[in-house]
Amino acid sequence: MNNKKIIFFDISSNNKFIINSNIKSKNFIIFKNKKYLLLKIEISSESHPFYTGKKKLIDITGRIDKFNKKFKI
Repeated sequence: MNNKKIIFFDISSNNKFIINSNIKSKNFIIFKNKKYLLLKIEISSESHPFYTGKKKLIDITGRIDKFNKKFKI
């Protein structure tokens, strides 16, 4: 197992989390003068409505439009 420190970047809340992970990524980021692997995520506990108590609609990939077009809503 190749466990390394990686930064998960929540693009909807701009929060960063450093954890150990086996995930492979081609992206890197310099954080506090250290080089980390970077994985961008759309939603985390910092931005998810269940944890924040705030309703927020995020559709970065256009999935809602695709669904509406497919079912003509």
